[in-house]
Amino acid sequence: MILGLPATWPSGRLLEMLGNKLEPLNIQISSITLALDPIELENQMWDRHTLWESGFNATEHDERTSGEFFFTELMQADTLVPVEGLETQLLESAASPRRAGGSDFTAGVELARQMAPHAQICVHDEEPGSFHPAAARQRTQAGHLPRITAAADNAPIRLLAERPLHPERFREALPSLAESCTCIRGVLWVASTLSERVAIGGAGPRVWMENTGAWDSHIAVSELLLYGSEHEASQIESIFDQCQVTEEELNGLFDSTHHQGGEWHES
Repeated sequence: MILGLPATWPSGRLLEMLGNKLEPLNIQISSITLALDPIELENQMWDRHTLWESGFNATEHDERTSGEFFFTELMQADTLVPVEGLETQLLESAASPRRAGGSDFTAGVELARQMAPHAQICVHDEEPGSFHPAAARQRTQAGHLPRITAAADNAPIRLLAERPLHPERFREALPSLAESCTCIRGVLWVASTLSERVAIGGAGPRVWMENTGAWDSHIAVSELLLYGSEHEASQIESIFDQCQVTEEELNGLFDSTHHQGGEWHES
């Protein structure tokens, strides 16, 4: 049985609606497949309009951008099917770089592969991936960081800070860090809220943060993955490194005169 969803209907909502209704019927979800036009992927990620403003959703109060929506669907899906868009099929010649196999088409597929390394790219008669509910829930959680292979050609830029971030310096540096990044994923350890794990996400022009509670079993560090970035890794690493508290600030951070009730106090 195949269920086809409208372009802007979130697969996660359908899974919530179905809940435990399928199990008594001995029906299992074998795959969640997302078809996409690789040529339009980057443009959609950078679109500043909300889904309602773009005419993709009839719900006026849906404030998600297409990039926010699409990134969540990338994380939910286990299979990606790259297809030529209608405009390409009607207007482009067979030798166009926008056609399947062309340079532009391939670049879009590689961007999708970078953002969703877990997913199977399915072309022609290739087998689709497999849906694992626990893995999908983990991928869509705020602050989840997928495992990456640093040596891979399409690996995102990884930034790591083992000391807390100075809140003001990080706020000032964030536009430089996010500039040119198609997507951002990460967790932050901020000096103003040492006990709290802050998730950060970004899709095109929009960046958001969310307090996910205490660090618990997690090791308190700041880690960012920058997808589709045009930055030089060494340059952006230097900017991020300067956001960390200095040794002097770190020594004073746990002093009662500087750190009271979990709040950052600058002298």
